[in-house]
Amino acid sequence: MELERLIRDFLVRSRRDLRAQLEAKYGLDPDEIDEILDRMIHRVYGPALSLAESLKHGRVALFIEREGCPVCRDAAPEFERFLEDHPDFSCIRLEYSKPEGLIYHILHQEESGRLPLVALISDGTVLMLETGGARAFEEYERSEKCEGLCEVRAPGKSGGHRV
Repeated sequence: MELERLIRDFLVRSRRDLRAQLEAKYGLDPDEIDEILDRMIHRVYGPALSLAESLKHGRVALFIEREGCPVCRDAAPEFERFLEDHPDFSCIRLEYSKPEGLIYHILHQEESGRLPLVALISDGTVLMLETGGARAFEEYERSEKCEGLCEVRAPGKSGGHRV
């Protein structure tokens, strides 16, 4: 899955959905709606879109959670283990309620979903994406996608940062 395509699809879908809502509710003309749409999308999703753009380079393990979420808490150790074993991935850990956390909707374009969202992104390609847990890390490590790409480090070494 290419991140560029996900961003483009998200923007097209968001504009279409918001346009329909604004036309139905306010009866605005198309030119007015375009201006409003651009401002609304930038205001709400600007930080998430900027983050998505920055993920087009490098290797990132992304974990989006919500404070107090028991499933997120249970999935975190598997995420941390993956990072310890694969120092070639930088860590980005986000709170869903923060503006950057809305990248969830860019990556997971379904009507409904669950937290946490975990994703591995390499140079703008989404290698793995899962919602509702972190079981997919083991599956990813066994897959051909990981062959030759994942450096393994001795347990106990950690890296990454929180956003």
